[in-house]
Amino acid sequence: MKIYKIQKGNHYSGLHFKPHIGETQLSHTIEFNKSAHYYFGDDDQLDINKLFGLSFGFHHNNSVRFGWRSMKPYTNQIEILAYIYLDGKRLSEINKNLTVGYVDINKPYEYKFMVSNNTISMYIIDTEQGIQDVKTFVYSNKLPKIGYYLYPYFGGQKPAIQDISIKFLH
Repeated sequence: MKIYKIQKGNHYSGLHFKPHIGETQLSHTIEFNKSAHYYFGDDDQLDINKLFGLSFGFHHNNSVRFGWRSMKPYTNQIEILAYIYLDGKRLSEINKNLTVGYVDINKPYEYKFMVSNNTISMYIIDTEQGIQDVKTFVYSNKLPKIGYYLYPYFGGQKPAIQDISIKFLH
């Protein structure tokens, strides 16, 4: 188990750099707690925080990540989204429907993505009930085989407005 902490006023959960060669899938079982709920009261509420992923080359050129945001700070759920760069363009500039699903706080879910045959498949798996949500994207470019792992990051433009901790169980 690893707990990633993003302190109030920061974006990063620490300094992390781990390269990879040829990775095409990644999964983690993660549990959010109430610290993941926040409220800005402006357009920055729509910014996507980053959970984890892989770069293929530089991450602002080609990368696949799960993202999250607190759209309803007084509910028990977190919105989970795709956060993908292909050929230097963020997928949100092309595809506005990036929501993969919603998860409950204080409950573990497995988040898994696979990149193969010009398809990116993203899964949220309820650890008790099986696959909950699936989202698939098609791309045409060839991705570099060398990259690095991507770790939790808050923002968007604004830093964390409170301490946030995210529990990676596996």
